[in-house]
Amino acid sequence: MALSIVAGTAAPALPGIEKTTSIRCDVFSGSKEALLVAGLITSEHLRAQPGRRIGSTMFLPSGEVCPPTRKPLREPGYMAVFCLSDGSYRVEVTVSEEEQLRRRKAVADAKQELVNREVEKSRGKYTDWRLLHAFVADMEIWEGTKAQLQAVGIGVGLNFPGEAGRRGDLYCKCPLGFDVRVYSPSYDYAKLAAGIFVAQSRYLHDRGRERSYVAHAEGVQREVWTPESWGIGSYYYRGSMLALLAAGLVPRAELFPGLNGNTSAQFTFQKDWSRRSTSPRQDWGATIRRLGKKGLYELEVPVPAEEKERRRLLVDAREQGEKIRNAVLASERRALREQSNVAQVRTTPNWSAAPRRAGHLRLVYSSTECR
Repeated sequence: MALSIVAGTAAPALPGIEKTTSIRCDVFSGSKEALLVAGLITSEHLRAQPGRRIGSTMFLPSGEVCPPTRKPLREPGYMAVFCLSDGSYRVEVTVSEEEQLRRRKAVADAKQELVNREVEKSRGKYTDWRLLHAFVADMEIWEGTKAQLQAVGIGVGLNFPGEAGRRGDLYCKCPLGFDVRVYSPSYDYAKLAAGIFVAQSRYLHDRGRERSYVAHAEGVQREVWTPESWGIGSYYYRGSMLALLAAGLVPRAELFPGLNGNTSAQFTFQKDWSRRSTSPRQDWGATIRRLGKKGLYELEVPVPAEEKERRRLLVDAREQGEKIRNAVLASERRALREQSNVAQVRTTPNWSAAPRRAGHLRLVYSSTECR
């Protein structure tokens, strides 16, 4: 959970207990004994609940046990108790709707102040802005205002990110027919306030990850690894619980998540099949994941060191080949741009007339989105 310190939420110190706050709730962390002595929990809060993992209990504002099918996280008075891996406990209590709104506004105001400071500090940095256009390692890139980008044929007649009717990035074509993605530089508040956008056009299309499988055993499929796959360190198997057990890939049925009322979607194990979510990566032995509601599971296990090295060499060769192809395509793309008749208009934006000025870059929040 992302925790934040918000002014006005301080509470009297409780011996052996650390209190923090999020927008949604107050969080109390400490030993079971300290929480019991402070009256934050009772023995009833520690009793196992059907349908929940061991060490996790949840209660409605009325004090009744919360059914696993309900998720009243934002209801004032909702309470959740978690036993952590080190034996300590964390108690979350949802605060009132008014307090949630006050905290959210305080966080938004603090971030707005940060935005304003960054804009003011860089106020002169983006005046007299000229359209930037470059061919880098794997893409063609532009940085400019909406007017500047449209002057070179990008996003003509379309709404840009942040404008009415446009949610998310803008995907369009350049005059040469190549795919272009236009987005707001949210990493630079001053540039964002100046109404400057970034447009990118990759030389090679990202094909994404295409997963294919072959039969490994009866009812079990193994993913086929290729140099385009994500990662080099794992084998992936898919099948039902019975099929994975029969294939000898998992030793015992109780190792599967989602059984006996447990709602967990994933279990991670060390090499000896003992569960420990905080174990070092070098001790990782397997991960079992539930796949939807059809009784299928995915088993991920580490590959031998020799196989991992073989895959690494293949990935390096693929990346080197892509670098060569990108260099050729960049040269061809540059020649096409030079031959085109697209006007490279360079205009100078007036900061005071920019669509988003210093002090007008507002962060919008809604009372219905308190988290």
